[in-house]
Amino acid sequence: MYYTPFRTMSQLQSELSRLQSEMLEKHRERKHEEVENIAYRIDRIHTELVTLRSQQRAES
Repeated sequence: MYYTPFRTMSQLQSELSRLQSEMLEKHRERKHEEVENIAYRIDRIHTELVTLRSQQRAES
């Protein structure tokens, strides 16, 4: 799944979980460059989740 600005919180959480599992696997395989790329993607998703949560609180 690629980054889009209009994903739901559920989609983001699912993608985050998948990427975390993938990152652990790459770490075990000692593929450090790929781990760095996945970590970057995880950070972006985390930022998007925080933004969505803030928006939901503001709307409540």
